This record gives sequence, structure tokens and C-alpha cells, in this order.
Amino acid sequence: GLRMANQLSTEESMPILVINGAVGGTSVYSHQRTEGNPSDVATIYGRLLWRVQQAGVADSVRAIVWHQGESDGSTAYNDYLEAWTAMYDGWRTDYPNVEGVYVMQVRAGCGNPTWNRNVHRDLPDLLEGVRGHMSTTGVDGHDGCHFTNAPYAEWGERIARVLHRDLYGASYGDNIEAPDPVSATWLSSTELEIEFGATGNGLVLQSGAEAYFSLSDGVAVSSARVEGSTVVLTAASASSATAVSFVDGTGDIPWLVNDLGIGSFAWYQLPVSP
Repeated sequence: GLRMANQLSTEESMPILVINGAVGGTSVYSHQRTEGNPSDVATIYGRLLWRVQQAGVADSVRAIVWHQGESDGSTAYNDYLEAWTAMYDGWRTDYPNVEGVYVMQVRAGCGNPTWNRNVHRDLPDLLEGVRGHMSTTGVDGHDGCHFTNAPYAEWGERIARVLHRDLYGASYGDNIEAPDPVSATWLSSTELEIEFGATGNGLVLQSGAEAYFSLSDGVAVSSARVEGSTVVLTAASASSATAVSFVDGTGDIPWLVNDLGIGSFAWYQLPVSP
């Protein structure tokens, strides 16, 4: 958050206020609003809101950035989405002039987060006020759970560019977004094309990253290559998979990145067209 604020402050030559409401090791259920007493200081949500209200800036909050999910590894997609949406609805009430909510997709590792990470990837398509999202992949400094300073600084810079564009009208190229697949189609019984659309400019598949692709029918992926805004997978034998996944492991690993070094989102069970 500090790196994000510093980037925006430097670019705009103005002070930026960031209020941190994070609590380590917490679930999305720990961040819920207390109906009838939203500023209840016995809750995480309420303490943050109370601080904002005491500062007199509740009506001035322009953006909310959410980075959480490791503690919800066993939470099903729909359950996490329901809890997240309830919290989001509270934000829309208590911070009435928010211009955008932004979501960071958490890394593999602590808590083994899985389907809730698909929620992070899907939220901009599901809720009008979620204007953007960002990956946390493609940068070294992960010990399997926590991170060194460099990844946090990198994430601050990634999200600062998106906020600078959306809130201040700055102009950037397409590559400030994390690569995010829009479709997958079989080209033949052994070749699968994954299209990244507008986020697919300057894709680089680092050596070894093909190991993190998997097909729903269990057929192995023998190789992968970038062609324009697509990644083409070659299966080891004929496949009739109806979904493809791209799931990172822990630690410093090869990955699919763009030419700004922003890593692709991880995803689970992206449907494949015949």
C-alpha cells in the first residue's frame, strides 16, 4: 500500500491517504459487516469504518483494494463469492463515493487457496463496482507462504498503474493488466489454443511454465508455445478435455508473464470449446 501511494503521489504531485484495514491470517468471514452497527469496533470491518469516520473521510474514499484469501482455501467458489459480495455491498453503503474496488488474486501456498482464487479473477465480470484486479505471480521472493519486500513493492507498482489510469486519467499501454484468458478452443485433438484477448500483448512463457497447465481429462501437456495473444498447448495424446487449468506452485517458479513482467492469473477449470 505504501509503494502504491508513493507512486500515485509522485505522479500526481499530491498527498495520498491510504488506510490499512488488514488483519493477518483472517478469513473473508472475519471481515463481514455487522448489520445495525456497521462501525462496531469489535469487528475488523467496524474498526476500519470507525477510523475512517473519525478521520472524517468516509465520503472521500475513492478506491478499495482487497488482498486476502489464503485462509479460505477450503471455501467453495459460491460460498466465497456470497461472503465477498455481502462485504462489498457494505462498502458501497458505508463508503458511498468509492469509484472502484480492486482485487489482488492471492498466490498458491499458505492455506492452499484454490477456488476462491477463481473468484478473485472473475469479480470484475460479476460486480459492477469492481473495476479491476491484479495477479501476484511472475515475481520472485516467495518462500512458500510469505514474501520478501520485493514482491510487495512490485504489487504496489502494478496496482498503482491501474489506479492511476482509472482514477486520474493517466494513459498507459495495454500491458498494465495481468494476462487473463478469455477462451480456450481445440484446434485439433492434440492442440488447444488459449486466447488472452486485450491482455495478451507481449506474452512470454518462461521455460518450464508449461508444467503448470493441466487438462480436465488427465492427458498430459507435453509442450506449450506463445502465438500472438494466445498460448497453444500440445497434449501428449488425443484429448477430449472440457476444461483447462493453469495453477502455480509455491516458491519462485517459471510462469507466463507479459513484457512488463506481470504474471498471468492462475485459473481453475476454464471451459474449452469443442
